[in-house]
Amino acid sequence: MRNRVREFFHRYDILLMPTEPVLPFPIDQDFPAEINGVKLDNPIHWFALCYAATIAGVPALSIPAGFSAMKLPIGMAILSAARREDKVLRAAAAYELAQPWAHVAPPVLDALYAQKRTTA
Repeated sequence: MRNRVREFFHRYDILLMPTEPVLPFPIDQDFPAEINGVKLDNPIHWFALCYAATIAGVPALSIPAGFSAMKLPIGMAILSAARREDKVLRAAAAYELAQPWAHVAPPVLDALYAQKRTTA
C-alpha cells in the first residue's frame, strides 16, 4: 500500500477524500450495519478511511466540508506525500478561504445554542 501511495503522490500533490464513507448515525448505534447497501462483516470497516493515512505513512488533515441534504456534517481529509505537511496545510487554508457554507451550523448545534440562550 505504501508503494502505491508513494506512486500516487509522484503524480499528484494532494488527495482529497471523505473522512468517513457514511453520514453521522444515531449516538445509540455503535456502527452502521451497511454502506451503500453492502452489509459490513466487520464493524471497523466503516472507519477505515480514518486510519488510511496512518497506514500509508503520509500526513493528513481533516476539515469540515459542508452538509448533506439532511443537514448532517460531512468531513473531508486532505493527504499529501510523506513529509509534505506544507502541502496539506496550504490546501486546507485555501479550502477554508473558499468555503461558502462557513456561517452555517448543523441543526443540532443551532438547537443547542438556542437552549443555552434560554437557560442563561
